[in-house]
Amino acid sequence: DAQLVAARAREGGGERVGPREDRLLSGALGRCVEHAGEEVGQPVEVLRAVVRVRRPREILEPLRRQGVEPARNIATIANAGGVPTIDEYFVPATAESLKRARGAADVVFVRNFHHVPFALEAVSALSCLLADDGIAVIEYHRRDVVLEQLQYDSIYHEHPLFFSLSDMVQLLANHNLFIEDVTSSPISGGSHILWIRRGQSSRSSSLENELHHERDLGDHLPDAWNQFAERVREHSAHFREVVLGEVKNGSRVCAVGASSRGTTLLNIAALTSEHIDVVADNSPLKIGKMLAGAR
Repeated sequence: DAQLVAARAREGGGERVGPREDRLLSGALGRCVEHAGEEVGQPVEVLRAVVRVRRPREILEPLRRQGVEPARNIATIANAGGVPTIDEYFVPATAESLKRARGAADVVFVRNFHHVPFALEAVSALSCLLADDGIAVIEYHRRDVVLEQLQYDSIYHEHPLFFSLSDMVQLLANHNLFIEDVTSSPISGGSHILWIRRGQSSRSSSLENELHHERDLGDHLPDAWNQFAERVREHSAHFREVVLGEVKNGSRVCAVGASSRGTTLLNIAALTSEHIDVVADNSPLKIGKMLAGAR
């Protein structure tokens, strides 16, 4: 496993990591790849190394894993793929049950945190399950990016809450969990990845810079979102005009990608099958279905 991580790290450029990443190498996952760092000739932060692996299952197979997924169809797919997954919400009762059965977790990943309508319960569950010296990683869609880049198509029923970074700092601190660092991900059009431990620790320069950016942007001020609303009205109206203009000129309009965000965009612009002939998508789960609302 160490040799495999080392080889993949070389392919990914073998980025050098600092003291924070060295600390993250503690725990079961970290010990599995400490030798990989030696082989590459530099420390390798385990979680970033695993992300770069083309076949992560080869590394993760020996590790004890447990997935929690409330969507029954997705949990079924995960189990079929070799990741033991229970069909439950990630709430304190679930965390307590897992901890009794399997012990505390060295690493807890919480992805798509903006999909969670019960944020307080989810953070409480994370705190319950995480080992005292463990690390938690939370990924969520950045609210400042939604505001800056006019990502209004991301605002729909599956995204009940949009957190600022300062929100997350306070939410986690309520459970004695503290963000050591923040990195970025292109997921969802721009996400934050938070690296979290128990107990107060020093903040990275990246974390401080991101907090300053939010304050300068003013995404906590009502005026910023009132202006956002006006920009949404202007943009969606223009989008509708463009499509209707193409239809009027005799063009056949097709859509590529039956995503939730695409569906939201079409609904805001009041575009239906009267204006768009067909939608293409490469997911077999979507073939033969209709777009909600837009039909």
